[in-house]
Amino acid sequence: PIGYRLKGSVMGFPAGPLTLVYVGDCASCSLRQFSPETLGTNASQTLFIFRMEPSEENWKRFSNYGRKHLDDNGNLGRELNAYFTPRIYRLSKDRSIVSLSTERDLQKYEVVRK
Repeated sequence: PIGYRLKGSVMGFPAGPLTLVYVGDCASCSLRQFSPETLGTNASQTLFIFRMEPSEENWKRFSNYGRKHLDDNGNLGRELNAYFTPRIYRLSKDRSIVSLSTERDLQKYEVVRK
């Protein structure tokens, strides 16, 4: 929910505001729903979170737009309540959620804001 502050799972990530894209289990499925270049975010503060290691081909599509994080145990996905993927979260410097996507179809990327 908006305002929720993430626990230790993202503390090792870069300081400052952060955009998280929870890609989930299927990178190619996510790529059919949105293009990473449409995020309009700084690559140094964008993190793509995968449940499984993406193929080299799929990672190439993401790699210019952010860094990769593997959530192989699913803890971060549960904490974020990523009940659909891909799902985009914007975090403040203190790691509180300030906005999140509300649509599965990210071509219509909408966010809920505080």
